[in-house]
Amino acid sequence: MLKIYWMLKKQYLKTQMEYRLNFCLMMIAGVVIRTLFMAITYIIFNSIPSIGGYDRNEVFLMFALFFISEGLGGIFYEGLWSIPSMAHNGELDMMLVRPVSPLVQILSNGFGLQGIGTLALGITALLLSSAQIAWFRSVLYLCLPVFILLGMVVRLSSYLLSASHVFFLRVGDRANVTYTLNSLGGYARYPVSIYPGWMQAVLFTIIPYGFIGYLPVCMMKNGSTLAGMAGIALAAGLLFWLARTVFYQGLKRYESMGM
Repeated sequence: MLKIYWMLKKQYLKTQMEYRLNFCLMMIAGVVIRTLFMAITYIIFNSIPSIGGYDRNEVFLMFALFFISEGLGGIFYEGLWSIPSMAHNGELDMMLVRPVSPLVQILSNGFGLQGIGTLALGITALLLSSAQIAWFRSVLYLCLPVFILLGMVVRLSSYLLSASHVFFLRVGDRANVTYTLNSLGGYARYPVSIYPGWMQAVLFTIIPYGFIGYLPVCMMKNGSTLAGMAGIALAAGLLFWLARTVFYQGLKRYESMGM
């Protein structure tokens, strides 16, 4: 199954690289947009010492984890964004008759070029910010890949769950629930503790982006890295199970073109 996934992903990347200028511009766009977010935050910290008890470098570490998972998501499962349009246009029909998991085909369908630039920015921000945090020890670099992987699972599950609305709401591709929830999830780039209780609950349940950047930094800072890792792993596992279940239940309701 993985071999098929990589083969399809490789072919799609080749088609994107045929247009060299567009390829480069899309990568640059991913960096520029997110650099602006960091620049605004940098300016804010010129006036205040901390946000929710976290200094500039700690917040930038949250940004870094957030951007890395976002970039990897664009590279490895960009196709999830296309589920509503594929269902509305009947493109899912072709995937359902192939002897390959439809979810694998969707995950391999597409390649977010902005993800490359976003990933590079995230890695750069991670290295620069972590080097200036007093409590950050070298051993934590071994934990970061685990947090990043779990963040990818959380993001994948959120994309899949929100995109599956098309099977139940019957609105075709006109209601971009995935984009809306992803935009609202951007609030989790900052310490979630600064928001009202109801919003914190939303960022750990309906839009579970609080598990991607904020919670890993919070747990590492408080010396509860392993406990945090276990908790996030449990949450990520449950989210993926729920998203996968909803998706396949939705496929049973799929009625081909024009949903």
